[in-house]
Amino acid sequence: MTTRKPRVALFIDADNASAKQIKQTLTTLSAYGSITMIKAFGNWKKPHLKSWAKFLKQYKIQPVQQFDVTKQKNATDIALTIDVIDTLHNDNIDVFAIMSSDADFTPVVERLRSAGKVVIGIGERHANQGFMDACSEFVVVGREAVKVAAPKKLPTHLKNTVRLAISTCAKVHGKVRHKDVENLLRKIPSFDKVGCSSQQLAQLINTTGNVN
Repeated sequence: MTTRKPRVALFIDADNASAKQIKQTLTTLSAYGSITMIKAFGNWKKPHLKSWAKFLKQYKIQPVQQFDVTKQKNATDIALTIDVIDTLHNDNIDVFAIMSSDADFTPVVERLRSAGKVVIGIGERHANQGFMDACSEFVVVGREAVKVAAPKKLPTHLKNTVRLAISTCAKVHGKVRHKDVENLLRKIPSFDKVGCSSQQLAQLINTTGNVN
């Protein structure tokens, strides 16, 4: 059985994210699937965003210009949120990643989760707790980075359970999507007790399912 890797989209709040952390961020996200979209939002006329210039080209990041409309509202946050919702409805993305430490993104994270999407928050340790809690997982980057745990080695019978779930999803849906396999596995008591995180489960599905 062959299935595609989960598709990952990264949305960067350049006003609240360090360009120096982009390499670490992309390395972390590669464990979740294929990164097919990277967008960075900000007012690129501002001097403090110049540090992003070389990374935009190096990592093929699409810069999205957002001028400051008023001093009271963060136009960058609004633009990023709108783009995320547009992507939810118009693109076949399985994993949404938001690189920021800003609490303003909590509502859009909750919207994505309600749609069955995996949402990875990426930011510094001082990130808003509400935003961190809303995400499927939150990865701390920077000098106080927290390493994401490696996937657990499962017994053969549990690997067979994953293979069966993949096969079942293929028969029921006509195709295999990461979120369908995960939802099915979470309903199996013996498997759910293993306690895999979303990232660990994604890696397990990719490996067990012979993903291209």
